[in-house]
Amino acid sequence: MKVSQYPTKEAEQLAQHFFIHRYHDRGMLKWQGFFLSDHTAALNRAEKAKPEKLHKAQKATELNQRLMQAWQSQFLVHIQLNVLDENHHPLAVDGQVVGINSDRVVIQKPDHHYCQLPLTILRNVISEKI
Repeated sequence: MKVSQYPTKEAEQLAQHFFIHRYHDRGMLKWQGFFLSDHTAALNRAEKAKPEKLHKAQKATELNQRLMQAWQSQFLVHIQLNVLDENHHPLAVDGQVVGINSDRVVIQKPDHHYCQLPLTILRNVISEKI
């Protein structure tokens, strides 16, 4: 391989032209290869372990409307409860609404277990398409 010698000024101009017109910096993408799967898994666990922020309480009519819409459309829901854990963080349930009546909602969780929740302990309902 032959290496060309350029005068300093010409070399700087050539390098400047290369970086302006031909080089594409991938930013942080180039560093992702340095993360081991253990590091990525630990970061994901840490992200999931973050306490959920307390959402604004919804009125009973809005809760019922969102639950009914999620049930009819078979949307997934994230339901925040008016119950706090030992660290004073709100508890939440994720899943699909499979039943609702005047005082209870039945949720099928991702592990295919079912849970019945009294409507009185629901704080907030967020739904999304499956």
